[in-house]
Amino acid sequence: MTIEFSSFSEPGPRPENEDFLLIKIISESFIFACIADGVGGQRAGKFASQFAGNGLLKGIEFNREADLRSLFEQLHSDLISYAKQEPEKYGAATTLSAACISGNVLRFAHIGDTRVTLYRGNGVQQLTEDHTEVYRFLKAGKITWDEAENYSRKNVLESALGGSADLKIQTGEIELRNDDRLILSSDGIHGKLLKREILRLSLEHKSTPEFVSAIKEEIVQRDPTDNYSLLALQIKL
Repeated sequence: MTIEFSSFSEPGPRPENEDFLLIKIISESFIFACIADGVGGQRAGKFASQFAGNGLLKGIEFNREADLRSLFEQLHSDLISYAKQEPEKYGAATTLSAACISGNVLRFAHIGDTRVTLYRGNGVQQLTEDHTEVYRFLKAGKITWDEAENYSRKNVLESALGGSADLKIQTGEIELRNDDRLILSSDGIHGKLLKREILRLSLEHKSTPEFVSAIKEEIVQRDPTDNYSLLALQIKL
């Protein structure tokens, strides 16, 4: 197995980038990647996203087969403890979406509204579920997709590490195929580009760096309003 990957993380119009991206090739057959988007103010948000991403990596390096849900729960507890000790970190919380690739098997875990999305041939599958108020209403059929676009509380999170007491940690496992593309993105990306638009760019650009560059150009042209980060991995089996 080999992995071709490319990424970017930009502050957009914000004074500081609270997004955090990480990829680590732990061995020839094991790759770890994650994305986090901090909340709770600039200093607290940046701390939270880095704390969660780096902390999860340490847990995976210690035990590659570790239960991802348990690691997320521990990070949640640790983040709350640290924030209580330092006033400037009060309210520190973060989304976190992570992928562990071992051979042709992907294990993923997620909380918040960062995403892990699979692009396979002409198809696309969002593997993670947004833990937001607007998505809950969509899922319940209370609003339509068109209404969701203009929903006033569109970015309200309902679960995050260090934040809500009710942790909505999602985990899953799938088998990967040759030439699958795995996208980890913050809401600064998927809030501006639809999945079908990213799919079109994926089909147009066989090179992963060119594909990622094309996404970045599209975001810039659409006047980003938030930090925006993306990591793309293409699987070669």
